[in-house]
Amino acid sequence: MWSSNVSLGSNQSTAQLDDDGSLVLKSGPNGNQVWTSFQEPTDTYLTKMRLSANARTGKKRLLTSWRSSSDPSVGNFLVGINPSGIPELFMCGPWIGQKFIGTKRPSNNVYLAGFSIQDEGDGTITLSSIEDPVSWLAYVLISHGKFTEQLWNYEKGGWRYDWEAPSTDCDIYGKCGPFGSCEAHNSPI
Repeated sequence: MWSSNVSLGSNQSTAQLDDDGSLVLKSGPNGNQVWTSFQEPTDTYLTKMRLSANARTGKKRLLTSWRSSSDPSVGNFLVGINPSGIPELFMCGPWIGQKFIGTKRPSNNVYLAGFSIQDEGDGTITLSSIEDPVSWLAYVLISHGKFTEQLWNYEKGGWRYDWEAPSTDCDIYGKCGPFGSCEAHNSPI
């Protein structure tokens, strides 16, 4: 069973799953779009989705974790843009115009790239991904708070885990205190 928070006066409504993964609700004889699942994301971020935050109104479009791996109700973790710049658990920044330089992908040792941050001018900051026709990526916020990057494996026809954050205690914001130095492979950190 699926439902949206949209009421329609027409009995000519349809739901369509687009190639990009968005579920679109259309109404009327012309099939006007009245709602899309990309406007209300859950735990998964796909290419062409947009996360946003408005510092003036407080309105945010965030990813929300499931309560558990088998319970899709709202969980305890959120991922999104924080206009104040202070992370609550971990950060992927700072943003330097092309990529986040605070988080490396272990598989290829490059910084998290492929995103665009836009100031919409009305107090809204929007994060979107740059479409890559070669690879199909999904970012999933797991119920226990890990944020993972998964890459579609065309040969095996399934998702392959590629990266997660936080991956060590050093990724947790403020773990070592102000001016602290954290070495993930040394104990204690």
